[in-house]
Amino acid sequence: MRRTKRVLIVDDDHDAREALAALLSLSGFSVAIGRSASEAYSLLPVFDPSVVLSDLSMPGEDGFGLLRRVRERERLTDRQVAVIAISGRRELDIEARALGAGFDLFLTKPTPPNEIVAAVRLAARIVGAGGGERAAADSEAA
Repeated sequence: MRRTKRVLIVDDDHDAREALAALLSLSGFSVAIGRSASEAYSLLPVFDPSVVLSDLSMPGEDGFGLLRRVRERERLTDRQVAVIAISGRRELDIEARALGAGFDLFLTKPTPPNEIVAAVRLAARIVGAGGGERAAADSEAA
């Protein structure tokens, strides 16, 4: 399977993880699941995803911490990964904070299934294009 079809889902909420996994699997993606940021990070070298879809609010290390570790791993391995934040938090600045921190895309829970699939496909294209398309993809998604 092409690497651009691999998505790592990270969420501490069982139902959210399973729903996202089912949706993306039915949409043709190969999916791995992490219940925490540390579990997800340990899956990166094994699963080699092109996209990480991560909840922001998790016990222990949150999505922002996972993002920092993913970006550091990119620098060390030269393997690009698009990272999508998904959050049910309602703070006004959460999207700006997430994008400013380096997430490629931001989704708010609940997000319609077709929008989740579209965002993951867009993120996979970012990586498939060598990562140089991040800014263009952000403006396309807006």
